[in-house]
Amino acid sequence: MMQDVLLDNKYDAFSPENTFRTHSDRPGRDAERLKLLSVHSNIELSKYIRLSATSSYYNYELDYSYDGDWGNSRYWGGYAPYDYFSQTGRQRHVFAQLAEIGSSAVSENEHKAWSIGAYYQSFGERSSISEFNNDSRYDFLRSNYYADTISLFSRREYPLFSSVVWGIGGRVESRDMKYNDSQGGGFTPYSRRYGGESSLRYFIDKQNMVYSRLSRGFRGGGFNANPFLPASRKMFNPEALTNLETGFRTERLDGGATFDVSVFAYRRDQQQLGISLQNDPNDPLSFTYITDNGAKGRGFGLESEVVIKPVDALAFRVNGALLNATFKATDPLVEIQGRREQAHAPAWQYYTDVEYRILDGVSAIVSMTGKDSFYFADNNNAMSRPAYLTNGSLSYRFRNYEVLGWCRNIFDRRYAVRGFYFGLEPPDYQEKKYIQRGDPRVFGITFRYWL
Repeated sequence: MMQDVLLDNKYDAFSPENTFRTHSDRPGRDAERLKLLSVHSNIELSKYIRLSATSSYYNYELDYSYDGDWGNSRYWGGYAPYDYFSQTGRQRHVFAQLAEIGSSAVSENEHKAWSIGAYYQSFGERSSISEFNNDSRYDFLRSNYYADTISLFSRREYPLFSSVVWGIGGRVESRDMKYNDSQGGGFTPYSRRYGGESSLRYFIDKQNMVYSRLSRGFRGGGFNANPFLPASRKMFNPEALTNLETGFRTERLDGGATFDVSVFAYRRDQQQLGISLQNDPNDPLSFTYITDNGAKGRGFGLESEVVIKPVDALAFRVNGALLNATFKATDPLVEIQGRREQAHAPAWQYYTDVEYRILDGVSAIVSMTGKDSFYFADNNNAMSRPAYLTNGSLSYRFRNYEVLGWCRNIFDRRYAVRGFYFGLEPPDYQEKKYIQRGDPRVFGITFRYWL
């Protein structure tokens, strides 16, 4: 598979009034170029053993810039000249190789699936960040980041009884990283992480299954490339997550209905936090988001989905989730005392749709989504409001062609996707909550053709 994707958009998304009307005199740019090559192969070594391998390479280029003061000289009036502009360039290249050998055909009643595999990734990234004030560059950072990752993994299933299957798996991963920048920062950390899982599945019958799984995963460390950060804030460490989950699944043999429900609880060690900070209250470009370790997190919740097809031409789908995700900070940048909800972790959210096949090749879908309010960052109390959206589409498909008419946010609701809490407006630069809103009502037509 080969792909060459080019996205070239202007970027003008910030307004001091938290509206869609902007005042930028230097609108930015959001341009991305992605080149991807992927080769996948499967080899049947015997009737019951297969070998699979995937090689991939991608090259990614980014040009991102924005008006840092969100305004123009006329807008800022007597406080002008007040002009900031930020520009970031990034080049990334990644090569990855995955190889796995395992069972290819298993009797329905034996459940003796197994696999052993290895994974290698070579990652490289070069970035440059330039900050301008009144057309004069006053800060700059060039950084280089490289990482080699090697992991080994294995999984095996054992039938304990005729209807009970035990699964066990493990993964070990090592990562060798190197980072340097034009401000003299240099790090060469090495980490080795371990993960795994153990699960039990009980097949009540061909339509109903109960399962339980205990797993431990991890997220790698990395670097914050930012000209305003001291060296002590540029590197963050890996975190680990231990999760216990149990659930139930049922499915009608004719595919007419399915029901899934699961409950879970987890613990996060060395949790990575999304922290916002502003080094200089008079400089809006010094406001940034960084990742840092500084918390112990825990959470529990429930997820469920129901799909019902009363007739072939009609289908209803409902899924929802409840979540209680909290953390207790140990990072001095997080001034919040005690436990608090994690950022971007709404307590509830749902999705529901109705699909109706009007004629052969003609179908309509109406969907609704909703989510609770959530914190924008882990170190302040700025929050969104609950959001409710309605979308719809009408499609016609004939042979290899499809024409799709669609509308998102039909009722033109106003909702937040990101939030900021910092000082922007002179003369006192008082910290306030600013919101980047999601798209208003958008509609269009999409044409697709399959070769």
